[in-house]
Amino acid sequence: MTPYPSSRLTQVVEWHGRQLCMRPIAPRDGVVHRAFFAALRPAMSRVVTLTRLEGLASGDIAALARPATDRDHAFIATIEDESAPDEPLGVVRAATDPGNDTAEFVLLLGEQAKGRGLGRLLFGKLVDRCRQAGTRRLVGEAANEDEQLIELARAFDFEIHCSHVVGILRLTLELQAAPRH
Repeated sequence: MTPYPSSRLTQVVEWHGRQLCMRPIAPRDGVVHRAFFAALRPAMSRVVTLTRLEGLASGDIAALARPATDRDHAFIATIEDESAPDEPLGVVRAATDPGNDTAEFVLLLGEQAKGRGLGRLLFGKLVDRCRQAGTRRLVGEAANEDEQLIELARAFDFEIHCSHVVGILRLTLELQAAPRH
């Protein structure tokens, strides 16, 4: 079962003189995920994993190439030209709780994409998708030294607070008005 119609959520944009495709992650992306994550290995030790994305913690690349439930959202950004077909540049995922109250996110960018606006594009796609799905809030974590992610969170109006873990910030974005009781 496909959690959402991928063709409707696929977007191709001009990005630094190349065609960038942002689309839902598909099972066929398992192979490119393996190469992408292998390139990220040195930085992965600093990645704060999500409680509902056990695949990231266990290294199960195949699990990352498909949303776990119909409430999860996952997008990949690839270059769409003959010089680098399906070259992955970044991935953004959100795992949503059963009540669609809170979605935890993770954003991973390849070194060649950092500081070039891809994080903003992918993250904007995820925020829009979560809003459309009626998710109430988007949350994540960032290491204190991850200035780029913190700056991105501020650009999207996230609230930023210290977490109970030293050196980690908690990021929260309200997507929907809180229900009235």
